[in-house]
Amino acid sequence: MISNFNLLILAVSTISLFLYGLRSFSDEIKNNNALKFRERLSRFSHNRVSGFIVGGLLTAIIQSSSAVSGMAIAMVDAGVISLQQALSVLLGSNLGTTATAWIVALNLSSIGPYFIIFGTFLSAMPIKAHLYGKAFFYFGFTLFSISLLSDYMAGFDRTEWEMEELVLFQEFWFTLLVGLVLTILLQSSSFVAGVLIVLAMHDLLTLHIAIGVIMGSNLGTTSTALYQSLRYTPNAKRGAYANFVFNLTGLIVFLPFLSLIESALASFDNRLYLQVAIFHTVYHVFIGLAFTPFIGKFTNWIQSKEIHIPLEEEFNKE
Repeated sequence: MISNFNLLILAVSTISLFLYGLRSFSDEIKNNNALKFRERLSRFSHNRVSGFIVGGLLTAIIQSSSAVSGMAIAMVDAGVISLQQALSVLLGSNLGTTATAWIVALNLSSIGPYFIIFGTFLSAMPIKAHLYGKAFFYFGFTLFSISLLSDYMAGFDRTEWEMEELVLFQEFWFTLLVGLVLTILLQSSSFVAGVLIVLAMHDLLTLHIAIGVIMGSNLGTTSTALYQSLRYTPNAKRGAYANFVFNLTGLIVFLPFLSLIESALASFDNRLYLQVAIFHTVYHVFIGLAFTPFIGKFTNWIQSKEIHIPLEEEFNKE
């Protein structure tokens, strides 16, 4: 029987593979389709609804809200799209991040090996489609990593792993900080959500912990656009700042209702991993629905503000 320590080493190694696969897949899709994606963003973000949809779809395809938000901010800086168009895309991008969580929750990881094999053969083909071989391979690699992680998590001895005994993890602000820091360091809220779902499948965390980490992660994912915007025009900075405001507002609004939300989710379904996936989706849907109808007024408000992001002066000196 493998000890918890050895299982933890195997799990951390597999988590590293998961992160590597997710990033590599995102890079392959983005690099092969960068011009197409920019064209789609420009063409289909002409109103708040279509912008929201295209932002969500692109994020679900690329599996990276950081990539889509960074693309949108860069296009504002270049004057390709307006600030209002970018804000609609950013709101949709937040919802698009839930795709990874549902892939894990619906146990689609079992099809990973098929994508690995298909991607390998496609890469070897003397046809133009071979450019997408690596993307298929890395997508399968990501799913396969999730499957391995789930297998390792299933072997943990629960008698030695009681999250309820870890006092810090019962403090909402600590779990919020964990999600925030992890996402800033790893630059992937999709990855954090995926790992949470796997842990929830094996009862290695509580709903309370998962909710805090998700909300912190959602705030942390705005760091990419904020950092990138330091070298951009004031309008681009406003877009990055607005993205932060969207997610911070959602967090503040949800805070008073956390106990009620936990109770509602527990009564809706007794499967913890589904509770986590549902909360993750509902949280992002709420943020989208709260801001999208008023995106015009919000754009006017944010354009009237003088945006100053800390460390901007130090960055410019470099």
